Amino acid sequence: MRIIKLSTLILPLLFISCGEDGPSTPGDNFNRKEVIENITDNLILPSYSDLNVELNEMQQALDTYVASATPSNKAALESAWLDAYLSWQDAALWNFGPAEDAGLLTAMNIYPTDTNQILANLQGSYDLNAISQFDAQGFPGLEYLLFSNAIDWTNPAVSTYFQDVLSRMKAKTETTISDWNTYRSDFVNAQGTDRGSAFGILFNHTFLPYLEVHNREAKFGIPGGQRTGTPAPEKVEGLYSRVNSKALALRAFEAYRRAWTGMSHVDHTAGASVLDYVTYMDQRNGTQLSGKLESELDDVQLAIEGLDNDFYSIAQTNPQQLNDVWAAYQVMVFTIKTEISSSLNVTISYVDSDGD
Repeated sequence: MRIIKLSTLILPLLFISCGEDGPSTPGDNFNRKEVIENITDNLILPSYSDLNVELNEMQQALDTYVASATPSNKAALESAWLDAYLSWQDAALWNFGPAEDAGLLTAMNIYPTDTNQILANLQGSYDLNAISQFDAQGFPGLEYLLFSNAIDWTNPAVSTYFQDVLSRMKAKTETTISDWNTYRSDFVNAQGTDRGSAFGILFNHTFLPYLEVHNREAKFGIPGGQRTGTPAPEKVEGLYSRVNSKALALRAFEAYRRAWTGMSHVDHTAGASVLDYVTYMDQRNGTQLSGKLESELDDVQLAIEGLDNDFYSIAQTNPQQLNDVWAAYQVMVFTIKTEISSSLNVTISYVDSDGD
């Protein structure tokens, strides 16, 4: 048995491997492949395509601002940054296969950003591929360059660094998209529900670890001080722009919900979904897990929608509001981890460190 620690995640997360599992064939006739094809073709691939478009829009806005540093061009660059950051929330939950191999997350959204490292980089040379640089780039790093009073855009090193960070983000995204061209067939044809199946991959990367680490903890629990008892407003997502934390968190949640409901990324039309499979098994087992999960998804959405836009101020003045969202997420984590995974006979192969 080997244990692999993913050090780039915000919480310690352990994946336990005992060799490749053989194919698992649950005793039902549900068409799981149709679900995986819908998720792949109507959620995963379009989300990466849109992210690529938005990154190129940010490139154009940067070029325009560098050529003519007017306030309106700066505002356009800030707007393009936000559009791309929101688009990232749609793609972030698919951090497996090509995205994981490319190290896409390390180029995109490690926060809080290391401002001291960024300032040092502006004074000298740097290698953005170095592990020590992962928290000095991505959307949080660009946010610091755009919104911090400590940054002087008349210094040409600033635009150069912005360009270098953006170029790495674009390259990682393009690699991920390209590699999905070959990975798609392997993914949609990985039948069953064991660890190596498409369903197993989704549960062990998207439905549980992404939910726990990148939504529940990073966006709410850590800045709210849920586990430590000490709020950490400096660790919110969207720290320097200050008014985008809620928009980012809500966009991430909506993308996560679509992963369950099979709703198209492009036009939000319904397709074959994992939730359909839960409903199918409810009918076989006499359970009501589908309705339970939908109700819990509603609870999380309402909790996020009830927050103000500025999570930094919330963490300073009323962190319990962030912890209330954490608690709503936690109810859903328990349902997915203990009840739904059991109902679908999905092999859960990761162990987190929080005892959920």
